[in-house]
Amino acid sequence: MTEPMGGWDPAERTGIPRWVKVLGIAAAVVVLLVLVMMLAGGGGHSPPDHGGGGVDTGSTSTVAEHASLATTYQPGGRG
Repeated sequence: MTEPMGGWDPAERTGIPRWVKVLGIAAAVVVLLVLVMMLAGGGGHSPPDHGGGGVDTGSTSTVAEHASLATTYQPGGRG
C-alpha cells in the first residue's frame, strides 16, 4: 500500500495539536512580559500617574479640618 502525501498517516497523529502549543506559548510570553513590566516599573502608582491633574499634592489640610467641614454641612442649605 502506498503512503499518503507527506509520508505521515493522519490516523497515527497523537499528542497536543500545534495550535494549542502555539497559543500556550503566546500566553506564557504575555504573562512573562506583564510580570517583567510590573517588577521593572516599581515605584509609586498614584492618580497623577494617570493624568489626575486635579490632585493638590501641596495641601496641608488635616483630618480634623475635613471633619469640621462635614459637621457644619447640612443638606437643604441650612448650614
